[in-house]
Formats: sequence, C-alpha cells, structure tokens
Amino acid sequence: MEAQTIGTTPVGTTTQPRAVKLLYVCDFPPANGSGGPILMKRLLQSYAPDHVIVFTNSEAFCESQPADRLSCPHVVFPGFGVSKRLWVGRLKHLLNWAVLACVTVAATVTILRRQVAVLVTVLHSRYFLAAAAAGWLTRKPYVVLVHDEYFSRSAATWFSRRIVKPLSGMVLRHAAHVYAISPGMRRLLQVEFGAESEVQWPATERHPRRAQFAAAAGKETIILFAGAITYAVEDSLRLLIEIITSGRLKRDGISVKLHLYSRLSDDQRSAFGNHPDVVVKNWVMQSEMPGVLAGADILILPYSFLESSRHAVETGFPSKTADYLAAGKPVLVFGPPYSTVVHYALEEGFAEVVTECSADALTRAIERVLLAPGHGAALRAKALEVFFRNHDIDRQRAQFRLLLQSLTRST
Repeated sequence: MEAQTIGTTPVGTTTQPRAVKLLYVCDFPPANGSGGPILMKRLLQSYAPDHVIVFTNSEAFCESQPADRLSCPHVVFPGFGVSKRLWVGRLKHLLNWAVLACVTVAATVTILRRQVAVLVTVLHSRYFLAAAAAGWLTRKPYVVLVHDEYFSRSAATWFSRRIVKPLSGMVLRHAAHVYAISPGMRRLLQVEFGAESEVQWPATERHPRRAQFAAAAGKETIILFAGAITYAVEDSLRLLIEIITSGRLKRDGISVKLHLYSRLSDDQRSAFGNHPDVVVKNWVMQSEMPGVLAGADILILPYSFLESSRHAVETGFPSKTADYLAAGKPVLVFGPPYSTVVHYALEEGFAEVVTECSADALTRAIERVLLAPGHGAALRAKALEVFFRNHDIDRQRAQFRLLLQSLTRST
C-alpha cells in the first residue's frame, strides 16, 4: 500500500528556515476547516515549508482545498471510512488499522532519512498512535495537542475501551510535551490518564485596527455566529433563533438579525434559514474573517445545556473565541455554568454571560449589551486586552518554536 506525496499551493508568509525539522502526523491536515485543523494551520503557518512534512488521511485531506493547507509536502494515506453494513464496516476497520502500520513504518523511515528532530500529533482518531510508535522506534520526542474530548465517543466498543483508551493514556504519559485546549481538558487528562499538560488557548492573528473598530452598517443590530453547528451548540443557537424570529426584541424597539456563517446540512439550512431575520451565509476563509466580524454588533458564543453534551462543553473550547476577541466586539456567552467558555468569560470579564437556559435571560442580556450606557464599549476594550494576553498566535508560535528547540537539545 503506497502513500501518495502531494505538494500544495503556498499559503500566507513564511519565516526563515528553523533548525528543528518536524513531522506532523494526524488524521486531519492543518487547513482552513473545522476547529482542530484551523488551530494547527495557524500554529504551523510561519514554519519554514522545507522543515515540515505532513502525514495525513485521504478522507480529511480531500475535504480541504489546496489553498487552505500549509505549503509543505503532504504524504496522504488511504482512509476507508465507515459502513452501515456490519461486515463491510468491520473490513474497513481492519484496513484502517493496517494502514496505521504503514503510517508508522513510513514515519520511521522519513525521520531517519530526513533527519526529523520532533514529531507533532493531535489526539484524534488513530494517527497519533503511529506518531508515538515512530517516536519510540527512533527515540525522537513527540508533542501531543488535545483539542477535543473524544474519549466518551470513542469508548463505545469493547476494542475502544480496552485497547484504544489505554494506548491513548500511554501516548500522553510518554509524550515530551502535551498541550490541552482548556483547564477543563487539562484536569481530564490528569484524572483519566495521569498525564501532565500545558493549557494552550485557541489563537489567531491580530485583526487590523480598521476592522476592530469598524461600526456595523445600517440601523439593524447584527448578532453573528461563525463556526460549525454541532451538538455542542445547536440547542442554544435554536433558542436564540426563537427569540429573534418571535419578535421579542422588537417590542423594546430593537431590530435584530442573526447572521450564521457555517457549513450547514440541508436540514439545518431549512430549519435555520426560513425567516428573513436569520441570514444563512457560507463558511469564510480565515483571511476574510476580520471583515466579516467587523460588521457585527454582538458576537455570540453558545454552548449546549444538554446533559448528553456535557462531556464536550466541560473540556472543549471553541476556536472561534480567539477570532471574536481579536475583533474587539462585544461578546455574548450563552452556556451552562460548568462549561469551559463560561468559566473563562467570567474569570476574564470579556463577555456578557448567560448561564440560564431561558429566553427571558438571553433577551435581557442582549438588551443590556445594546442599551446599557458604556457596557458595550467596556466589553470591546476587555476583549482586546484578553486577546493580546492569551490568544495572540505570534506569541504562541514563538513559544512553540522555543519548546521544539529545547526538546532537541535535551534529546
């Protein structure tokens, strides 16, 4: 089974070549996709292209466009997906594990031939196991990033509970360094696996000042949501839509439209886009995000109140938070008291926070942001302050490069 080496179109700018050569091994490539790929694209964006090699899965690779990816070489291995037919599904499952062995061998050979110094992987699906195995075989350090709490979903079968989860703990404990997306994730890794980690918040580039301070056009108030609409946000977003379409805010003289920038299924598009006050738009490139956010009056960060989503909202952290803070706009956080983003917003004071799953509470919060004297301006200033302190990607890139250099020296 042969891997296919694919070059990509250069994206963005690069810095001078670094002494540390790294191999990125993960099911998804760094790209302008959902949260994890976006975060990795941003972190590795300025790395010298001839010092990075990406090993990834064909399914995730095909979902991204050439211009979305890093400008380094990509080695793409076949992925076989899933099937509703029992025996076909089992066959594909076995084939995916066979491919993983090929990824391990190819990574080991690449490390030795190209003098790779460090491996980087994300705790997701299977490829992180290949990264750890190749690191062990070559005695090279590997760095693990943990963005999502996938253990609850991955432990559905005996194989996942008895094999994959213990192996995940072993990978984390033997990593040279582990980054966790939130304090909640950091606690989970410690409790579940005895693994130490460092919190690395989502980050992005600084938005141009003209975008930060641009006023929304027109007399209508625009509440904006940008990102994937999943089980972790859908119920809260539906309540907001209900408030807007029912005209509750208009009774207080506020004309509001909700703008949704997301990739929606046909069912979601039908459910969300059948009212003139709910404007459904397409997913936008990261380069266009500052201009999109500049046209909003309030940026909404919803999190699910459903008990079935608790595992995600207690540990995950939306990547769009960094974009919202960089925009310098009032942020409205709507989620349960135990969610990571609620904890963070209350601690840092950059948002209007609603922890009650109530249309009345959410309506009052929107009115407070728009009508309370000086409140919106205070939230804008605080958002920028928190961004520069915790979410500036230039600072994260510098710290990441220092970490890699220190790991190679210690090795």
